Amino acid sequence: MISVEAVVVGRNDEYEPNWERNLFLSLAYNREQFARKGVDYRVAFVDWNSLPDRPPLAPRLVAALPFVRGIIVEPDVHTAICRSPQLSMVLTTAFNAGFRTTSADYSMGTCGDIFVGTSVVDRIASGLTASRYYRAERVSIRNDLPFESADPEMIEAPGNVTSVDSLTEPPYNKPPHTNASGDFSMMDTGTMYGVRGYDESINFARMHIDSRLGWTALSACDGCEILGRIFHISHEHSHSTDRTRKVPGRIYNYMAGLPYLNPENWGLGDFDWRRIADRLYSVHVPNGHANPPPDNLDPAVRERAKNVTQKLRDIRSAMQPDEPAGSTRIERNLFNSGLDVSPPARATATAGVINLDTGPQPWAVTCRLRYEPPVFDKQRYYWIKLEMTVDRGAVNVCLASDVSTYQCERFATSEDGSTRVFLPVNGAESRFVFLRNAIENGDSSFASLYSAHLISQPKQ
Repeated sequence: MISVEAVVVGRNDEYEPNWERNLFLSLAYNREQFARKGVDYRVAFVDWNSLPDRPPLAPRLVAALPFVRGIIVEPDVHTAICRSPQLSMVLTTAFNAGFRTTSADYSMGTCGDIFVGTSVVDRIASGLTASRYYRAERVSIRNDLPFESADPEMIEAPGNVTSVDSLTEPPYNKPPHTNASGDFSMMDTGTMYGVRGYDESINFARMHIDSRLGWTALSACDGCEILGRIFHISHEHSHSTDRTRKVPGRIYNYMAGLPYLNPENWGLGDFDWRRIADRLYSVHVPNGHANPPPDNLDPAVRERAKNVTQKLRDIRSAMQPDEPAGSTRIERNLFNSGLDVSPPARATATAGVINLDTGPQPWAVTCRLRYEPPVFDKQRYYWIKLEMTVDRGAVNVCLASDVSTYQCERFATSEDGSTRVFLPVNGAESRFVFLRNAIENGDSSFASLYSAHLISQPKQ
């Protein structure tokens, strides 16, 4: 019998109205659907940073649902790890605490308000393949349905759908299909353990951590497959529901440094784990002595994980660096080709400095710099280098061949001060540098662009 463990992160804070009720109901529903097909479905609930005036949620889940295990991560751990006062959870490390301690054949990252569709259940029951990254398309459904009596006919009824986060339309129609991937990302446990879960260096943001996992998994896996659909209870705090809402945490260059590789102590591996009941642990900051996390990995799975980790190390050692080290050579001055501006964005040049008002539309291409790539020397690395400041808001900088095909992208924000942005150039297909407004609340961003060059450096 194939076993799958879903890792769900939460705490007793009633994140949304009826969130706790929906959590219990969706977990029980999913267990029943998988059981009908002979799949051993389990859940690891990571109770992160509990509120001081409320008891942890994990003990009640474990007591009520025998297929659930709980990990209570104490507030002192959150304080030690978190690098943004806006965050009440560090999702990367929270999920990893579950992934690191699983004994199931497959590890899934998901959320507490997800009903797994029959297409996904049937596909998993028919047999999966190791070394594949599995995704499912998220369909949001009405939040006023009688979930106490949920069945597939109600959950999957077309009339109850409020939105679909498509995996078949650009730009998400290509692996790793990153649209809403935080609601369903699954790999065999050997691969997940070898990848070492989510990127724990992202301890200051919650956006795009799932995208980074997908791109890294694609480097480690033999392919990517969409299993079917999952059904998500529509709620107010969803980023896809209200894109004017500021997501907690910092904007960062989420496509930089891929594939990533966490250190060996990933998943709170060097913190103090205490078994407090059957299927229930608490995790604390070590004070002298630390109990290691439970190790439930089969030796054959561990060997596979070791090979996956080595594959990522080999890829990283052969990668072009994100930024040059030491002296570089200027190949092209992109200012010589001029700057094309798309209204309502505005750009003015004063004393060689381009002052840019992006306009209020988020993610629209506000301006572009064109460049002609040189004949590339295979013994050299190449980057686009921009020197700029963002006076207000945030600017997305993309290297692209056209408006829908981006090779890489970076961010510059008003918090950064004077900034050097480096875009690695890996071939002759890119022709443009696009600048876009990265603020989604209807405000413009303002930036000053001092220089833009194509530069190179000998490979080490």
